Amino acid sequence: MLINKSHRLLIIILVAVLLISGAGCNNEEEKVYDIDTDEEFKQAVEASIERFFREENSDAIYNELYEEFSERYDEEEIHAYVSAIVEEEQELLHSQKDDLQQKINELEEQVDDYEEQLDELANTDTKQQMSEQTKPLVDWIDDLNKKIDETHDLFRKIELMEEMENTLKELSIMLEEKIDTIEDSDIEEPDEETSGDFFSYYEDINQIVEKDRDITEAYNSVSGDNFISKTVLHDELNENVIPKTEDLVSQLSRINPGTEEIEELHRRYEDGWDKKLQGFNLWVEAIKEENQNKVDDAVKLVERGEVLKEEFLEDLEQLVEEAINS
Repeated sequence: MLINKSHRLLIIILVAVLLISGAGCNNEEEKVYDIDTDEEFKQAVEASIERFFREENSDAIYNELYEEFSERYDEEEIHAYVSAIVEEEQELLHSQKDDLQQKINELEEQVDDYEEQLDELANTDTKQQMSEQTKPLVDWIDDLNKKIDETHDLFRKIELMEEMENTLKELSIMLEEKIDTIEDSDIEEPDEETSGDFFSYYEDINQIVEKDRDITEAYNSVSGDNFISKTVLHDELNENVIPKTEDLVSQLSRINPGTEEIEELHRRYEDGWDKKLQGFNLWVEAIKEENQNKVDDAVKLVERGEVLKEEFLEDLEQLVEEAINS
């Protein structure tokens, strides 16, 4: 079929329109990406930032970004954008490091102050016991100081400094609680030559009573009104309460009461925690077996142990008052 001139002209116009439209689309595609608003690119940069501080070969990281986004941006654009982000992040990290160093310095001063107070308040036995108790924390602080000095990884250095801050806080709290215990007891600690059996026993048992409170709080956090689920109770008993109770019972067995009166008192405390330990273990077993009878027996053992423990604490308080007035 022959195409007349008018039809031929119309076809030429349509082809031209299509070509112009196609060129317009291509130009639009070229303008789609803006490096400042390109979320995919920004996410890739964010994922790479930490590597700039943990790895020495920063060129390799730039190359990886360029290979992935070379169709959108040239090498100079990528380098300029990423360098600015790295510099900004570096300033934030250094600021965070400086803040942590200030907190660490303040905590170190606080620990020194508490150690001086304890040195003035405590007798030789108490100082020795406290030294043994804090030794793991002190050793860990020494290790952290070495690691902080040795690392050039800014992210790692900050992680270590955060651990240092937490460890110093723990040590500070431990020292403060010991000072409060000594001050609250209103007992003037005698010299070693004049220490009686009760004072020696009181010092030993004071350490146990602090652990007693920790275990009781852990148990109460998942039982009674705070009960969440059998799984939560089982895990807390198995992973935290029982191991700490076993350690406490072991420490109680190593204490020498010294006199018959104190020995009878101490036996009641041991018996109370033995029953609580039996109850905790039975409870774990009962949860696994879904045995309600065993649950009931476990509760009774724990409650009986608590009664014996409270009786011991009351009698101990009475002995403290007698010692003060004597």
